[in-house]
Amino acid sequence: MSEKTNIAWCDHTFNAWWGCEEITAECDNCYARVDANRRGFPNAWKGEYRTLSPEYWLQPLKWDRWAEAAEARKRVFTNSMADVFDMKAPASERYRLFSLIEQTPNLDWLVLTKRPGQAKTFLKRLWGSTPWPNVWLGVSAGQQQTVDAFLPIVLSTPARVHFLSYEPGLGAVDLRHVVQTPQCWVNALTGKWHLIGENATQRVEIRLDYPDLPPLDWVIVGGESGAKARPFRLSWAESVLAQCRQSKTAVFLKQLGTRPVDDDGRQLVLADYKGGDPEEWPARFRGAREFPS
Repeated sequence: MSEKTNIAWCDHTFNAWWGCEEITAECDNCYARVDANRRGFPNAWKGEYRTLSPEYWLQPLKWDRWAEAAEARKRVFTNSMADVFDMKAPASERYRLFSLIEQTPNLDWLVLTKRPGQAKTFLKRLWGSTPWPNVWLGVSAGQQQTVDAFLPIVLSTPARVHFLSYEPGLGAVDLRHVVQTPQCWVNALTGKWHLIGENATQRVEIRLDYPDLPPLDWVIVGGESGAKARPFRLSWAESVLAQCRQSKTAVFLKQLGTRPVDDDGRQLVLADYKGGDPEEWPARFRGAREFPS
């Protein structure tokens, strides 16, 4: 699960532990829980977190040496089988992970979470306002209400790269109108705040929790896969791609999922059960695999 990976947007995966507490509707068909059960660790999602061997922890050091020798940075996704900021997981392993990240400067570590508040608290204590140059911070959100709740917090946390994993996509999302307060909204693709309604024509001083945000650097798009996969409308992906292209935000279409459907509810039948083969995609989706610079 680490030397090579089937995740198209990274070079390696590394897990400080296995196991998580599910907290949003996006978690309902968690692939990691299913995989852990299949591998004989059914209690990893019941509070019995699985930790990994000392030999396993040496692997990123080897990848770092390879990357340095090749003069080519490599992307490492952590944790594919957990959430780094699940505060019920072993705290010692979290600190051990960030110590490892600090020791591997030739690797870009992609830290993806559904707990942006905990991430912000931890990382501000760790690095203050000067983020480590090899950490990309992302949030996982597949519907508008989760995007609205999570994305402004991630953008307000110092990081070299901020990204959104819109996977599994469960509904249409508008990244240009992420609501934060009743008085204003933020365009996550530009980081700019805008007043709402009557306030838009008045000189109104509004105290914001996040007055200055960087623009979102990268968006990953994907439909759900697996036997219980929920439908993924192709128009949702098309909309996100259009928004990102308009703002020149890097976008990466990972997969159309197991149940990609058109607006009439008709399913697109793909040979790749995860819908991750670009050769099978409608022409309008091809080429949508960009990385932030």
